[in-house]
Amino acid sequence: MNILKAFLGVLILAATTQQPPKTEVTITWNAVTKDVNGEVLTNLQGYRLYVSKSSFSSCACPSPSPSPTYSANPFLSVAVPAGVTSINVKLDPGNYYASVAAFNAAGESPRSNELAFFIKKVTPLAPTTKSVSIP
Repeated sequence: MNILKAFLGVLILAATTQQPPKTEVTITWNAVTKDVNGEVLTNLQGYRLYVSKSSFSSCACPSPSPSPTYSANPFLSVAVPAGVTSINVKLDPGNYYASVAAFNAAGESPRSNELAFFIKKVTPLAPTTKSVSIP
């Protein structure tokens, strides 16, 4: 019976352990103003942001992409409308890679250069011992 109580105590403790909070990051890019022929771009529909824990350069994928889904398994792919050049995303601590592509009715552009970044775990400061009393 005592073993069962101890097990349940550990189980409850494990179930209530919190995950580290996500960190909000802002990813920005330069607006596209010309098409692949160097002409002024008049039909831009938006941008697609890709964020992955794997480098996109490790993917043997064609460029430009045949669809907005090719990549080294992005875990985040977000489309934003034309005129938007930044987005806030919340991510867990770890290493990440981000890239952006523009798109219109004809398809998606090649991706931008890859940006690598790291979000570290933030732990609280150590408490300060104030006093000790001996009765």
